[in-house]
Amino acid sequence: MREKQRNLCVCAALALLLLTVQAGAVQVMHVPTQLTVDNVFHAYPRIGDGGHVAWVGGAANPEVFLYNGTRTIQLTSNGFLNGVPFYGALPGAPAPSDEPEIDINASGQVVWSAVTSSGTHEIFFYDGITTTQLTTNAYEDVRPRLNNSGQVVWQAMADGSTYEIFLYDGVATHRLTTNSFDDVAPEINDSGDIVWMWNDGGDYEILLRSGGTTRQLTNNDSVHEVLPQINNKGQVIWTSLASGLNLFDGTNTTVISAGIPDLMYGRPRINNSGQIVWTLAGVLYLYNGT
Repeated sequence: MREKQRNLCVCAALALLLLTVQAGAVQVMHVPTQLTVDNVFHAYPRIGDGGHVAWVGGAANPEVFLYNGTRTIQLTSNGFLNGVPFYGALPGAPAPSDEPEIDINASGQVVWSAVTSSGTHEIFFYDGITTTQLTTNAYEDVRPRLNNSGQVVWQAMADGSTYEIFLYDGVATHRLTTNSFDDVAPEINDSGDIVWMWNDGGDYEILLRSGGTTRQLTNNDSVHEVLPQINNKGQVIWTSLASGLNLFDGTNTTVISAGIPDLMYGRPRINNSGQIVWTLAGVLYLYNGT
């Protein structure tokens, strides 16, 4: 009887093993960590390279939370509208402006915008110890981005009618653009290189600031170039509504895909190895650099 039971146990174990083996590889089931255990609605998570996670929680007045790898810290308790998307961030652009107003770096530093009691968005920065309000004014400061050096870039309607680009370098805030058209959607890499969209009065073009010098990567009429991304190599990608997905390698611009990527559900992303991922008509594509 015992022998029969032992054989049944062995057969059950083998059956379980067979169920976990697919295509010659053992499928390991990982158990995720639940970071929130309350009845608050949590959304817009961002994760840094160090495994830290930032997000907003709360329906009426969302607050900012940080998981530092050990415990969860509530960074705000101000009753403001913290970190939620601002849908007026890309005026006139044929691209969605639904990015959350929160970002995090590898050290667990966090930046976000919040609608304060003044009725406009301001920029807040948590440096790992304290939270500092980087802007205090009567206009919109939105779409903040943070690199691993603790530098923050954002767009602000400083002139009352158009957006300009601002940079906090860890010590002081600098205005990078001054013109009569919108400068929006800034992105920054760890070297402090910044890329953004500039409306020249007819369409959006792509600008790159590197080493203190700004250059225009695109120059055409009535054809929008939108949603740029930059990696730590200084490679820049963007979508042209004329030519498709473009890559600037620091010297030359190459069309990676002639089709127009899905800007709503599959906007292109580039990593620090130069790999690019995007979707086109619901199909996922990966470019490995060759």
